[in-house]
Amino acid sequence: MVEFTFTFIMLVILLLALVGFGWVFFSQATLVHAAQEGTRHLLAHPLLPSDPVRFETADEEATWVITSSAPLLDWREMTINIYPPPQDRVLGSYVAVDIYYDVPLPTIEIPLGFTDDVITVLRPMRLHASSKRSLN
Repeated sequence: MVEFTFTFIMLVILLLALVGFGWVFFSQATLVHAAQEGTRHLLAHPLLPSDPVRFETADEEATWVITSSAPLLDWREMTINIYPPPQDRVLGSYVAVDIYYDVPLPTIEIPLGFTDDVITVLRPMRLHASSKRSLN
């Protein structure tokens, strides 16, 4: 019974770590895809939005494209930066999208017996994805 308890605890820790790292990997891949979609959209519409009825600026529309490209992530946790400003977007320059995302993982700490030391299995993380393309 004691051996099963120790083995089960280690198995649960391993399973939680695997699920957490899987979510982080999925979030990073989704952010990279969303940043690429945002730059592709800005290449097609660098100055004016394709739908001027719904969006006032091209950056506002690109932000909507980025958040729509990451449907399983909480867009309120994203910080989206679009470079350069629209007045500086000319042929031969570039457009870039930077996304920062705070992955809302729970902090799981496991005490190490009779000492005050703990092992931290999961904790919230900040991910970053960027994409840069030249305007031709």
